[in-house]
Amino acid sequence: MNTPITDPIQARRALLEAELARYVELLREHYHPEQIILFGSLSGRILICYL
Repeated sequence: MNTPITDPIQARRALLEAELARYVELLREHYHPEQIILFGSLSGRILICYL
């Protein structure tokens, strides 16, 4: 069951993570990269996505 996120910071983080997942999937489907290196606010937690 999905509970609504009321905290704006948590909501923004959830949105960024959903967008990241969408972009990673697009990259995997169309470009077949060996790795994806992230920069910005999400890079502190996930430095490199190995595919």
